[in-house]
Amino acid sequence: RLFRVAYTSLLLLATTLVFNATAQAQIQQAFVSAQTGDDANPCTVLKPCRTFGQALSQVAFGGEVTALDSGDYAPFTIRQAVTVQAAPGVHAGVVTQTPNSAAVEVIADKPDVVVLRGLTLNGMSTGQNGAGTGIRFVSGGVLRVESCVTSGFREEGISFAFAGELFVRDTALKGKHVA
Repeated sequence: RLFRVAYTSLLLLATTLVFNATAQAQIQQAFVSAQTGDDANPCTVLKPCRTFGQALSQVAFGGEVTALDSGDYAPFTIRQAVTVQAAPGVHAGVVTQTPNSAAVEVIADKPDVVVLRGLTLNGMSTGQNGAGTGIRFVSGGVLRVESCVTSGFREEGISFAFAGELFVRDTALKGKHVA
């Protein structure tokens, strides 16, 4: 009987530790750096990630991902409510050359609010083989695009085919616009 109590206590302790570690893995603010980032880092301001994709996998629902310095970043997909932004004065360029791709793709749940702020999206279009879309909104509740620039895309700057809400403020869409 004593063995069973000890075993149950250890099992309860292990379960608590696992849930604690999982809860701590999700942070409210994650950071990326084109200059010093490494995706093996914990995405903190002192040890930023290199890619938005890695930072998005670390940030909690409704959290923020911030680019700390200027540079080119890889395209990424958003799957939850989050704000992705450049710090003031930072040129966070998301560059893609892959045909029919998007620099940013949003595939979130219906009530999720996604905010993109201060990003520069470039499709590096070279005719029919250029990147298709700056921002492709596939699903989610609300998409807010603030102080962004899209250029060089073969298709639209913003592709919004889902029945959610779209708000665009202080944003330059060079070439094709919203579809």
